[in-house]
Amino acid sequence: MNNNMMNPMQPNQNGNFNNNVPNAYPMPGAPVPGPVPGPVPQPVPQPQPPVAPNGPMFNQPAPAPKKSGGSKFLLIGIIAVLLVAIVVMAVMLTKKDSGSKDSKDDNETTKEEAVVATTKVSFGGYEFAIPAELRYEKSTTTLTVTDDEETWLLDFVISSNAKYDLIKERQAQLLTNIKNAGYQATKVEVKKIKGVEFVVCEVSVGGTKGIFAYAKLDDTHTMCVTVQTVDNEFDYAPLDYASPIIASAKTYDSSNAIAPSKNLNPSNPLTNLN
Repeated sequence: MNNNMMNPMQPNQNGNFNNNVPNAYPMPGAPVPGPVPGPVPQPVPQPQPPVAPNGPMFNQPAPAPKKSGGSKFLLIGIIAVLLVAIVVMAVMLTKKDSGSKDSKDDNETTKEEAVVATTKVSFGGYEFAIPAELRYEKSTTTLTVTDDEETWLLDFVISSNAKYDLIKERQAQLLTNIKNAGYQATKVEVKKIKGVEFVVCEVSVGGTKGIFAYAKLDDTHTMCVTVQTVDNEFDYAPLDYASPIIASAKTYDSSNAIAPSKNLNPSNPLTNLN
């Protein structure tokens, strides 16, 4: 061993150890490794704005839009289509209104044709319009109306014994009077049928059923109606016929009637006729 080599654990002439410690104790004669050279950084290229032939693009005005004759014709075509559509809708609406009016006129004509023919009948100082489809007969006290098959019967009697308003007001007393007259009855009530108001009571006597119905004829007279059916049931349907008959009532004025003259006797000329 070379005695002239310094012991790495001994201080050098300056008295410290660090200067005597070789880098990683390299072997004698081996090259000392230096710093490894890294890649040289290259500058990143920056994007450049495109340059137009006459300079930068942002310095140039925007190109003017080209005029197109096709767009003009397209706009005219759209307007024409809209006008045609408006005209067609107007025509359709006009036809619809006209059709509705015609239909309404037809309905009104049908209603006029459906008016029921009536026969004027004088009874009890009044004149009544009785539907021609019904049959009737009258006496001095009663007007009787029925249908052709006689499935129901209406007897009309005009009374001045009690006003209708009083009858309506004293329904309980009316029920008592009906029972006292020998009829079986349970209740009295008010019904409005075909625009006419009635005070009605279902009655029976001797197995026969019927309805007593009272309606206002005028301020002093009351129409009393008896309803009977062939089925012997409490049936209010015949009052559908009674209502318009009562509503048609007019005071019968006989002052203008021609009284029969005894001087005019058509049988006289027949005497001694050979």
